[in-house]
Amino acid sequence: MAYAIGEIIIYLLIAALLGLLVGYLLWYRRWKANNDEAAQLRNELQVRSTELDSERQRALTLASDLDTRTAALDGLRLELAAAESTRDDLAAQLAAASQRASDCESRVEGLDADVATLGASVQSKSADLKDASEQIDSLTAELETLQRRAAGLAADVDTERERASTLSAQLTTVTIERDRIAGDIDAVAAKASAQASAQAKAAAALDIEKATVARLAAELADTRASLAAAQDANTALAAEVAEVAEVAEVAAVENEPVQTLAASEPDTDSVAAAVAAGTASFLGPEPVEELRANPDDLKRIKGVGPYLEALLNRNGIYTFRQIARLTDQGVRDLDTQLESFKGRIGRDNWLPQAAALHTETHGTALS
Repeated sequence: MAYAIGEIIIYLLIAALLGLLVGYLLWYRRWKANNDEAAQLRNELQVRSTELDSERQRALTLASDLDTRTAALDGLRLELAAAESTRDDLAAQLAAASQRASDCESRVEGLDADVATLGASVQSKSADLKDASEQIDSLTAELETLQRRAAGLAADVDTERERASTLSAQLTTVTIERDRIAGDIDAVAAKASAQASAQAKAAAALDIEKATVARLAAELADTRASLAAAQDANTALAAEVAEVAEVAEVAAVENEPVQTLAASEPDTDSVAAAVAAGTASFLGPEPVEELRANPDDLKRIKGVGPYLEALLNRNGIYTFRQIARLTDQGVRDLDTQLESFKGRIGRDNWLPQAAALHTETHGTALS
């Protein structure tokens, strides 16, 4: 009999050791999987950060390019303003030259009229001289008089001839001046045409630069949108990493061996002392011994692991019914006993979960 009991005890010890080994292996696999996932998320976060830095550098480059193009556009605008000012000056010079040409033409017309008058006068004097020469033979008596008159007429003719020569020289000078002014007018017109062509080219270049600036502004807006999206993705990824790290930490805590809690689990007198101390709001009217004798698997509640189940048992909570029937005050009081897990009751919705699990386990709904 003693030998059989010894074998049973050995088998039980072996089974306990195998259970501990299996539990440790399961915990280690879960812990390693969480760590691998956290490392992968950290690598992805680093890649996203690198992409974000690249996008930022590209945005800075585009902004610098935009400033350069804007400066070039301002330079072209200044050149266009200078060209317009030069065009106005040339137009004023052209108007002045046209006025001078008109004045010269008026002077030429006046000189032509004077030359015509002098020509008519010379012809008249020549006729008079011919008449006088014909009358010399018949007017011998008046020879001296006629000679003096002829001498006077000859002097008048010389004077008129000198005047005609002077007028002819003036006409030549005016013609040369007119030709020079006409050349100046042609040069000014050619220069004005060249300035107009340069202005048209500058306007075309200005339009091209405006289109380029608009395209760069659109690319900058797209880059800023991509940068904002990358920042949002980075923030979401950081939140995921933090959540995974928290889950891994909680999993590590919840999967710790529970022997220490089981060894220090209080008896009925300790629970009664806790009730007497003011924590009775989360305990129902059922005797603790009966609840402890027929406990529910509280680990089925999302967010409750072996450690947290042992912590609830230590505070007299053994069934789904107890959790489902907690009052607001009971929730607050029980939350103070959950050590580092405070706030989990409301955050993980224990009460509706417990009610549903009670119905599923015992086949009756709570009233």
